[in-house]
Amino acid sequence: MNLEHIALNILIFVFGYFTCRTFYFFRSVRRSIVILKFSQIVSLSIFLKCIEEYSNASTHKLITLNKCGILSSDPVYQKVSLEADAHIEDFKAKSISSLKSLHSGFFETTVDFDDWNSAMAFLKKNKEVMQAFFK
Repeated sequence: MNLEHIALNILIFVFGYFTCRTFYFFRSVRRSIVILKFSQIVSLSIFLKCIEEYSNASTHKLITLNKCGILSSDPVYQKVSLEADAHIEDFKAKSISSLKSLHSGFFETTVDFDDWNSAMAFLKKNKEVMQAFFK
């Protein structure tokens, strides 16, 4: 073997090595993004379940107030109802801001939502994944 063949074999090896590393990098980045999207879907689903349970508890509290003789026009009843709604709205805002802050920096572009309504649209778009996870 002469010098040209050895140089050609080394160049082919180096080219193959860097090509393999490059495709491995792209494949791993793609998998990371898929895992991040899946974690966002699971997180939003859990947040939604928390709101559902809190709403059920608030409804039960209002029903109990009605059974005690407090009417829906009573200031106490209205205060309890408004506080529950305020807690839910605060939870929605804090949950979205915490999700967005967890993905700041390089993965900031993987978050497809900015507020609760766009997060619910994202969750609706990925409904099959959510249902498969909670089966």
